[in-house]
Amino acid sequence: MEAAKIVSEALLGLDFRHVVVAGRAYRVDPPTIRRLAGAARCLSAVAGAATLMEIISSPDNLEALPRALSWFIHGDDTLAAALSEGTPEELKDALKTVYGLLSTEDFLKLSLLARNVAGTVAKQRL
Repeated sequence: MEAAKIVSEALLGLDFRHVVVAGRAYRVDPPTIRRLAGAARCLSAVAGAATLMEIISSPDNLEALPRALSWFIHGDDTLAAALSEGTPEELKDALKTVYGLLSTEDFLKLSLLARNVAGTVAKQRL
């Protein structure tokens, strides 16, 4: 029953969340690969972090949080200045909400599919 709800919400475009940063609400849709890659690029500078929560919570990464969140909301970092007016806790909570839109199972299936496609394309043809 839950699976049917998830699929129908996705088809109807109802699988979004709202996050509030600096007193303003932003709509966040489930992230695309492009938006994930943009946000990951912003968050990739944290050394010694092993998990996503460690990356988001790292005090060394506070300047990257608004840029990463902007990628999820807008598809680029143009909202970073406005989002940087939010508190670190607002930014962390917003990013946790965004990552909550990702299904780990779906992400793993997508990763496996991408790896299989890359392997097929990379094979030499005789």
